[in-house]
Amino acid sequence: MKNIKKIMFISAIMLLLIIIMSTTVFAGEIDMGALSNISNPTGVTSLTNMSGKILNVIYTVAVVASVAMMLVIGIKYITSSPEQKGSLKARAVPYLIGAFLVFGAANILRFISTMAGWIKV
Repeated sequence: MKNIKKIMFISAIMLLLIIIMSTTVFAGEIDMGALSNISNPTGVTSLTNMSGKILNVIYTVAVVASVAMMLVIGIKYITSSPEQKGSLKARAVPYLIGAFLVFGAANILRFISTMAGWIKV
């Protein structure tokens, strides 16, 4: 039973790392002449661009917060006594569930925003 829990825990951490490190990049040609005529200081030209910028900020804050929490839990786990390690493991489970929900929601919203940008009205 302990081996199954270890495998599930390691699998969850690996999945979390894959989600954190995966990003979508859309590359294309840049027309430098068109860039010189930009007068919009925000750089936002449509609702899709604005939602993309907001999602990037939320995603970045979520990544920083989750890494910081994982570092805190990890350091406490390393420096704690055997009795305290059980309570730290219990605290790590809700953290992992919350991290999956945050990253999953951010990726789903990013996907919906990308799909909405492709729709021509």
